[in-house]
Amino acid sequence: MSTNIQLLRSAIANKRPAPATLLDGQAAINLNPVEPGLFFKLSSGSLTKIGPVCVNSSGSAPNATPSGSSGNAVGETWLDGRTTLASPVLKVYNGSIWLASSGFTVDNSNGNFSLSKQITARNFIATGVGQYSYNQLPSGPTTDEALIVSPQAGYIRYDTTLNDIRLYNGTTWESSGELQGNIIPSVDNTFNLGSPAKRWANVYTGDLHLENDRGSWTMIEEESYLSLRNNRTGKTYKLQMEEVTE
Repeated sequence: MSTNIQLLRSAIANKRPAPATLLDGQAAINLNPVEPGLFFKLSSGSLTKIGPVCVNSSGSAPNATPSGSSGNAVGETWLDGRTTLASPVLKVYNGSIWLASSGFTVDNSNGNFSLSKQITARNFIATGVGQYSYNQLPSGPTTDEALIVSPQAGYIRYDTTLNDIRLYNGTTWESSGELQGNIIPSVDNTFNLGSPAKRWANVYTGDLHLENDRGSWTMIEEESYLSLRNNRTGKTYKLQMEEVTE
């Protein structure tokens, strides 16, 4: 004939057994579906919880409003599904506070994640729209560049001294406005450099090359005059200039 054995139990929500009332090796169960659990007393005299994971969307930590023994057990887990979080966060109690098991710090007031360590990933894809359609670069004065240990090619930051985006090319930091190479449009004779309403103040160049479907010319700066070379005929013409005295 079989014998049914029942453990110490309670169906009262959020009621945990007082560890002093448990014998060594004795287990106690809470049967209430709000926050069920299996508990036993450690050799230190404190209470520990075996499981299951507490799952809720209220934002209230397990045993936040105890009907029995207060506090939480080291290693206890909680799936926090509050609406301010983008998705539920699994948290573990470390004896003092609840920490996200992912290693990130989670701001429970707005759901933002933060991590003060380097992340290596294949790609980062931003999907923000409207007020969230941005990415923020790390920023600081130019002097911060000397503090970056072993920078790698491709590092990028915003320089608050120069008000410019700075890139590390593998050897030195350079501003995004200082190009080390040619600027070539994707198609021929289509895009403008500036506009009637948005003009460049000055253009600094060597020889000036002009070409369209009718002609091809190069303006050349000589020591005391300017000349134009017809690139199709090879002929060069000296511009007649008159000194202006004021």
